[in-house]
Parts: sequence; structure tokens; C-alpha cells
Amino acid sequence: MPVAQCAICNNQFVAKTKRNKRCPKCINRCVTCKEISSRGQATCDKCRWEIKRHKPAFCRQCGQEFAKNGDADRCEKCRMYCAECGKPKAHQGNYCYKCKRNKSKNETRKCNHAGCENKLGQNNQTGFCKKHAYTRNEKRRNEHHNKWAGKTQAEKDKIRDIECVCAVCGKPFLATRGTIKKSQRTKTAHVCSGNCRGIIAAQSVPFFDTSIERAIENELKARKINYQKQVPLCSVTIVDFYLPEYKLVIYCDGKYWHSSEQSKKRDRKQNDILINAGYTVYRFDEKRINKSPAECIESIVVIGAT
Repeated sequence: MPVAQCAICNNQFVAKTKRNKRCPKCINRCVTCKEISSRGQATCDKCRWEIKRHKPAFCRQCGQEFAKNGDADRCEKCRMYCAECGKPKAHQGNYCYKCKRNKSKNETRKCNHAGCENKLGQNNQTGFCKKHAYTRNEKRRNEHHNKWAGKTQAEKDKIRDIECVCAVCGKPFLATRGTIKKSQRTKTAHVCSGNCRGIIAAQSVPFFDTSIERAIENELKARKINYQKQVPLCSVTIVDFYLPEYKLVIYCDGKYWHSSEQSKKRDRKQNDILINAGYTVYRFDEKRINKSPAECIESIVVIGAT
């Protein structure tokens, strides 16, 4: 094995490879500052950053050597003046406002079409000249016309729309391919209307049982009645308790959320929709539940008879 001299303590040691510059005692020290290196590398992070930051370079304007900082290609004195006209500038960058504006105006862009050398205007955003922009758009129009030519409205609907099943109400509906791709990309369920979408949004919010809901739930458990909590029905509402054996719905209306005229009007509308669908609806307010939850359950005709 070759014998080498340590770059820190100058002692000779047996090096395993030719690249070894430090002895086993100084293996954890930096070659430049001779302090302990956290990663055990030849140069610590601080010295490596200083070497990279102050790398010597030559100014492209005056030719003098300067300490390069980042991507600068001119020294500090030359950076105070415009690289085009030589006048002092009051902002960062190589050019003053006037030279920068003139340079952007003089820049010429060419058409992106293969073999076309036509120059583009300053406000052109398509990247094509007038001739090739027209032929490009005409080609797209012809492809769209050939796709739908000679087909009836029913055939167009089969190509454009896909039959899906709503994740809330279970009804079949037609959805465009764009909406299906969007729902797959965002990982959301297929819904048929805005009401069903609102129900899914409400179910995604973390839910905590209120005190009156816990009181009714404890009473249902004591009577051994099968029930379901927070069930969406008729794409209109999420009921507090649903009894599938009796097709019965129970609402626990708190004073804060169900005392205004607007909320009462909404509750009446929900009741009408559920009754027309064949459900039996019972609403108990907060005052009645706090007084006696057992009386609320006994007031239900089906349960009171059993």
C-alpha cells in the first residue's frame, strides 16, 4: 500500500487509495479549516459554500478578476451601470429600463410551422403566422365535422355521454366524458345533481353528535330498536335517525339551527318530499328532548303500539 502524508497533521500514514489525504486520526476533520466535519468529508459545508460562492471569475465588461457570487458575470462596479448604454441604473439586472424595452421590441420571433420563416408580431400568442394559423384551425374544424357527420342525435349522445349511477340516490344518469375524467382525477364520486353533491360535501365534514342526539340514541338502544345514523334520503336531506323496519325518520332539531324562518321553511319542504316518498317523519325540538327523551320515543305511534 502507498505511503502518504496527512494534509492536516503532516504525519505519514498508509493510505488505502491514492485519494486518501487524511490519516485515521484526522479523518473527521476538514482540510481547509481543520475543524471537525459533521459528515466526515474532506471539506465541511461551510468551507464548501465559501469556495463555491467566492469562485474567482473575470468581468465580461472590464476584464478584471472578481469574486463570483451566484450567476453574476460582471464585477460590482460594472453592475451599477447598464451593459448596453453604460448609464447608471436604479434596479437589478444588466440593462436599464429604456434598453430593456428596446431590446424586447427588436427581438424577432418566427413561425413554429416547419419550414416557415415568417416573422411574428409582438402581440402574437399562437406561435403561428396568419397563413398557418388558419390552416391549423381549418384542419381541426374538418376533423370535428368528420367525427359527427351523418350521425343522429341518439348516436351522438352515445359517443359523448356515458350512463352512470349516482353514488347518493342510486339513480342512473348520463354524464359527459369530461366530467367522468374530472371525477377520476379528483377522486370524487359520480353524482346526478347539485343536491347530491351537497350531501357528499356535508358527509365529508367531520361530524360530532349533539347532546340531544345522544339522548335519543340512548333511548333507542334501551328499547333495542334498529336504527341508522346520518342517512341521506331523496337527494334532499341527511336524516339524524332512520328506522328501516318502520320506514320512519327522526329529526333532532336544535334551537340554534332550526329557529329562524328560513330554516323552518326548509324543514317543511324536506318533510313534504319525504312524506311523498312514503316515509313517516317525526321532528323533536331541543326543549322537548331535554325534558324527557322517553316521552319523545313513546309518542311515535308505531313504537308506542309495540
